[in-house]
Amino acid sequence: MASLKEWESHIGNFISQHLKTDIGKGPEYIRATITGSCILIYCRNIMTTLESKLLQDPVKGKDLVIETRRVYRRVTEPERIKELESWIGLRIVDSFRDWNLENNSSMYVLMFERELPEWLEQRSPSA
Repeated sequence: MASLKEWESHIGNFISQHLKTDIGKGPEYIRATITGSCILIYCRNIMTTLESKLLQDPVKGKDLVIETRRVYRRVTEPERIKELESWIGLRIVDSFRDWNLENNSSMYVLMFERELPEWLEQRSPSA
């Protein structure tokens, strides 16, 4: 059985690895926090080289980066949600993501069907 800290570490690694695989770069810092029925994932230094270059265009740069990130999420999130639900053993009932491009950070919130701490402490994150 695993502690919540172990789960948080594994979840952060899971998200980071997916980003590295999908877009070639993961965040330089990632922190997952389990609280109640939610997992909060904070990422810092998230920008790719291409996104940084696009942001230099004051007319369309920010809109292009945000739209690209929205499309990426729409395309990849269903598979990632299925993987997380299978791994954790609970259904995700809602999720939210937002980016703060000026601060080069993002926040991801996953809401599960029940409280997580007791549920996860009875399971192994490597399962």
